[in-house]
Amino acid sequence: MSDLNQYKSPLTLKGWDTTNAEARKFRDENKIFMAYMDMTAACDMHCVYCQARAGKPLPGELTLKERKNVLKQLADMGCKAVHFAGQGEPTLDPHFWEILQYVNELGMTPVVFTHGANLDREKIVRLKALNTSLIIKVHSFNPAVQDALVGKKGYSEKRGEILNILMEEGFNQGSPTMLGIDTVMTFDNKDELESIFRYCRDNNIFPEFKTMITANRAGKVVDKYQLHAEDVEAIAKHLLEIDREEYGYSWDITPPYIAWSCNFYYGHIYVNILGDIYPCVGFTMSDPLGNVRSTTLEEIYNDNFMKRLRNIDKHITGICASCPIDCYGCPCRRMLKSGKTESVFETSKCWGDVVEERPKDEEGTET
Repeated sequence: MSDLNQYKSPLTLKGWDTTNAEARKFRDENKIFMAYMDMTAACDMHCVYCQARAGKPLPGELTLKERKNVLKQLADMGCKAVHFAGQGEPTLDPHFWEILQYVNELGMTPVVFTHGANLDREKIVRLKALNTSLIIKVHSFNPAVQDALVGKKGYSEKRGEILNILMEEGFNQGSPTMLGIDTVMTFDNKDELESIFRYCRDNNIFPEFKTMITANRAGKVVDKYQLHAEDVEAIAKHLLEIDREEYGYSWDITPPYIAWSCNFYYGHIYVNILGDIYPCVGFTMSDPLGNVRSTTLEEIYNDNFMKRLRNIDKHITGICASCPIDCYGCPCRRMLKSGKTESVFETSKCWGDVVEERPKDEEGTET
């Protein structure tokens, strides 16, 4: 058996580099360490796996003043980083640059999830000056597969140009890096995941590999795109072997991610573009806990349900409760799969709790 002490911890992303121990310290001090916040719902792609209602701007989106108020509240609660996933495409938001500037003024790190197609070198240089980490969509290096997954012909070529500029401008230099890749694992890109993973490692890029969150648009195409539990587990084991043998990294296999695990629940909150407040970005099918137009983040953060969620490691039941690995899986995916909010605390099958399991015939053979 190999000595795990010989390995390094995997590369992290600036703004996404809080350890589990650090996250629990924020929890114990009743602070937020990281938040998700939407930008506009407008989007110029049509990703088949989209968990949000992306497309057109929604009536009643938060004003710049309201969003600055939310950001100030987050900073006052100790927040280190704000992830802008965008209910749509963040770079289409009319307040995009003002928001990033204000996040910097408050001493927090902005992390922007974007398809990148609306960027150019001038904007990339500006983003670097604003201390912004970027996560770009890379689901395939095959243009036909990539363009089909995002619903936009020609995207793959443009994304390749942007990735090259980002690396030329130094986003992938240093540790933690400021460049990540968002890869949703599907049947369509299953055979490319190893090459995408190696691309990340070879270029000092954070690999944000994950399974689908089956809400909204993605919930309608689960059977067509979502990998089965044993497939993802096998992929994770294979990529861990590559990391240990070729790159000197080691990590625990924790569903439903590759080379990283969720610790958001220990000190996290999500505010969507309409001001609705949720425990996490994956709670999209549940009722909001409140709205920033009528209550404060601190009030919501300190209600009994949120306190219970922050102490999920103390309340979780089933297989996760007895597992020696520091992991609670993905409560959001468990909830979406079961349709029950309480299932965020209930575990039974590890990978099978958060992704589909392959059906078996009467003889028990996988089909």
